[in-house]
Amino acid sequence: MIMADIFLWVFLILGLLLTINAVWLASASLFPSLSASAPEHYGKPLKLTLVGLAVALPLFLIGLALGNANPPLLKVVGVLIVGAVILTGLAGSAGLATRIGNGLPSPIDSDQPWKATLRGGIILSLTFILPFIGWFGILVWTLLTGVGAVALNYKKAPKTVDQSVKSDDEIPPLATAPETAQAE
Repeated sequence: MIMADIFLWVFLILGLLLTINAVWLASASLFPSLSASAPEHYGKPLKLTLVGLAVALPLFLIGLALGNANPPLLKVVGVLIVGAVILTGLAGSAGLATRIGNGLPSPIDSDQPWKATLRGGIILSLTFILPFIGWFGILVWTLLTGVGAVALNYKKAPKTVDQSVKSDDEIPPLATAPETAQAE
């Protein structure tokens, strides 16, 4: 094996781990209600695993079956389904990263709560490097429980939203409009 092959695998794995952490941080910021409830769901990992298995396995198998179909359009649909299952698993497993990060408290967590997700994400993604157990055990379990966390969060979400009540999840405006007319 030449050095180029070694660097290929090192940077490929490093890029994958950084991307997974970026998805966890993006999920924590874009879906704050999921980020708040998902760490609580990880208190019951067996339930989370079974729910994730019940939701993800059929979708994954349908996606694989469509991906192996002959018409190209069905292949694209199959790849999109498998990709959606993996992305959903990553979004939900941001709760696991947050739970691990909360177990490693820091004094700056009150000012920057996203740092707990980053800390936990680094630790969790490093466990994926462990040969065989990390690749096929921890990573797959993390994705399954992530799908389960999203499913349980969707199940407990309210069906109707009262528009008169202001939510903490509202995104603030990017910038305020400048005053164009000045009083003379």
